[in-house]
Amino acid sequence: MRRVMFCALMAGWSSLGIASASQVATITRLDGKVQVFTNPSKTLQDKKSTVKFEDAYYQLVDAKIGDKLEKGNILRTFPDSKALVIYDNGDQINVGSGSSYKIEWDGAGEAGKSPKLELKYGSIRAVISKQGPRNGLRLKTRSATMGVRGTDFSVSDNVADGATKLSVIRGEVLIKRIGEAKETPVKNGKTAEVKAEVQVRPTTKEETVVIHQNSVIPKQALREEVLATPQAVAQVEVLEKKAVETTLRDIKEHDPKLYASISEQKLNSVQAVESQVMKQAFIAAPKGPSKPGAHELDNLDENAYERYFKAQ
Repeated sequence: MRRVMFCALMAGWSSLGIASASQVATITRLDGKVQVFTNPSKTLQDKKSTVKFEDAYYQLVDAKIGDKLEKGNILRTFPDSKALVIYDNGDQINVGSGSSYKIEWDGAGEAGKSPKLELKYGSIRAVISKQGPRNGLRLKTRSATMGVRGTDFSVSDNVADGATKLSVIRGEVLIKRIGEAKETPVKNGKTAEVKAEVQVRPTTKEETVVIHQNSVIPKQALREEVLATPQAVAQVEVLEKKAVETTLRDIKEHDPKLYASISEQKLNSVQAVESQVMKQAFIAAPKGPSKPGAHELDNLDENAYERYFKAQ
């Protein structure tokens, strides 16, 4: 049965003409309400199904697992909602609650190059392979631009003041303020905050917990009612397996000891792998400054990660 579904899946990709489109992503996990702005146009086509955003008109659809994110599309998660998208090479983007981002690139299909991601607001966490077509990805927020060099990182844009926060879990990202030429390298275990200037400091334990909670989607969120087609189940299996391979390959290059530990556990979910990554990041990170008022993250101890980094 699984073989039949996989064959049908591959046939579906070919019939849509996107099997080799290396810049097209697929939604593989959803939790809550998620929408996609698709088919951008400069002119109004149909008032009933069209919304205007910035300088273009879009068709607005409720997202389903198996849906494709193509050039010019915008993905939006509502409060308490999240999404995971995976590319055919195993690159992945976790979209946090109350977030929106747009993807663009030069060219089309296999000729696609110079990918650009604009985080409108909210947060994302991404794993980008240095060997993949998104190495060199340019990421933009309202206050900063970033150049990705193959890494695992998290970016958030504060709606209130437009400040950008970049935390690098593995690898390196170059960041600069909008309108400035100087780029600042941010490496694993570091966080850059962009306001009046770029400030780099160690990522705190509290921040590792927040990053993980913003990106993890429970496995039980894979429900029948969010599947676009029967073949979507097989599609998710194929893409998540590829994402595990890509993530493990990157971990092996940066941290052979962690790679050996994860390999022994034989994890088959990319989010389970990333839970182990964030456990180690939590252990290595310093505690942040105490804040007034009681908060569940104010009393983090050495074993606290067991409460937060559950395998999914």
